[in-house]
Amino acid sequence: MSEGGASDTPPRRRLLVALDAADDAQRLLDAAAEMAQRMNAELTGLFVEDADLIGLGDNPLIRTVSAFSGVSGGIRRGTIEQVLRRQVATARAAFEQATRNSRFGTSFEVRRGRLSSTIEAIADTTDIIVVRRGASNVEHVASSRRARVSAATHRVVMAARRSVIVLDVQSGAPERAFGRVIVFYDGSGETESALIAAADIADRRGNDGISVVPIAANEAEAKGLAQRAVEILARYGRRPEIAPYVAPDIDALCPVCAA
Repeated sequence: MSEGGASDTPPRRRLLVALDAADDAQRLLDAAAEMAQRMNAELTGLFVEDADLIGLGDNPLIRTVSAFSGVSGGIRRGTIEQVLRRQVATARAAFEQATRNSRFGTSFEVRRGRLSSTIEAIADTTDIIVVRRGASNVEHVASSRRARVSAATHRVVMAARRSVIVLDVQSGAPERAFGRVIVFYDGSGETESALIAAADIADRRGNDGISVVPIAANEAEAKGLAQRAVEILARYGRRPEIAPYVAPDIDALCPVCAA
């Protein structure tokens, strides 16, 4: 205890996993739950009811055409909301299954809006955001190990004020499609959590290695950070590759990822 009775114990970290109605949602939740266990973190499941989709309901300009009868009709708002309620129930059940043995706190939230703005609104109470690399978010580009990220996922990453982890949970993804897991490590608690998350991701992929990029003011500090990263990952049975020291600015760091 510190002076004044305040506890010296750091607050528990919180992982937020964004859910949808995808077929691989259970795999995402299982991965996120295991990651939370590794980090001794609380886990919150977030299902965002798409406000734009709901807005299509009862719109006279929006029509559907039956592929069988050719008859057109409108889309009722109540029908859309009924489908969303079923999806929420399915997501909640999957979340409860993934966290049934959790040692730490869990919660499930349903909000209405857009994914990126909803996550941004609750970012102050979140340490790490987890989203899925599902078929609707990312597609592999033919003859390439690169991936194309959807506009929604891109907005989440760009708008987030916390670390974002995009997990590859699609069973049909090519082996080693994304190569090594790259972690930028500056010695902070947040980037230490990123190292642990990298170990979890590498374990799930089987053969993928981990590359650590020390972020430091000079080469001597970078060597110290590299040694610390090696010690942390050794606890998880991982020996990382340490990237050569580069200046801590965006123009120098981007080519490291590109390579």
